[in-house]
Amino acid sequence: MNKYIRYFLLTTKFFLLGFNLNSLRLLTNFRRMLKYVFENTFVFNAMSNNRSLRQKNIWEFKKLKKDTLDITLGNMAKGNSWFHGVTSYAVDIISLCAACRIYKPKRIFEIGTYIGYSTYHFALNIEEDGKIFTLDLPKESKDNTKLNIHFTTKLFIDRKNKFEQYDFDKLQNKENVVQLFGDSATFDFRQFYNSIDLFFIDGAHSYEYVKNDTEVALKCCKKGGLILWHDYGRIGFNGVAKFLVEFSIDKEIYVVPGGTLAYMEVE
Repeated sequence: MNKYIRYFLLTTKFFLLGFNLNSLRLLTNFRRMLKYVFENTFVFNAMSNNRSLRQKNIWEFKKLKKDTLDITLGNMAKGNSWFHGVTSYAVDIISLCAACRIYKPKRIFEIGTYIGYSTYHFALNIEEDGKIFTLDLPKESKDNTKLNIHFTTKLFIDRKNKFEQYDFDKLQNKENVVQLFGDSATFDFRQFYNSIDLFFIDGAHSYEYVKNDTEVALKCCKKGGLILWHDYGRIGFNGVAKFLVEFSIDKEIYVVPGGTLAYMEVE
């Protein structure tokens, strides 16, 4: 049989089995089926380069001349590790760690602590005298915010409130982490203006909050600093993509290949 015909038949077989028939087994579990559809849509957009933002790894953007890049990874998350069946999360956390190693930030600001998994990895990959400021909503405040919170984020807040400890609480250099509480739309950021080397936006995920948090980040970041946004292109967090597509019209913003981490260097 002609090898091209064979390849075509195999591709057709795997497409039919993988995309349709096998997925029917998930119909008994609506949440898993929904996640399957969401993640397949994300993977399709990533593989077809249908993402609006240009794709490039951070080390490629910085034109890193080293053959290797040493990063430190941990896995202390309480039931929500970024290392699981959906590989985009692993790509994101590796890219965050790489950003720390490449940019060597002395001061990091994070909006959206959640359970402190990204905060924990920042602490593992910054200099010994580095400082991380992480801002999160106080408990029971998700229905009393200045701007609209995406409904998906409210589900994460409810889950977070069940945890008794942050991932970074077990760090040896825990003093490097400063936990802050407040609404990023009303929080007073003036003490951080023009002093932050790396700013990570992973908060409410609605269009209004991503816009607000980006404006804050631009005021806080030094020239040459890095702003990163999480969950670009992930279904259920559409406010991130909507804002960044608009914002990227006159900005050089990239998204890491296979992941949801978007980033921009401040000019």
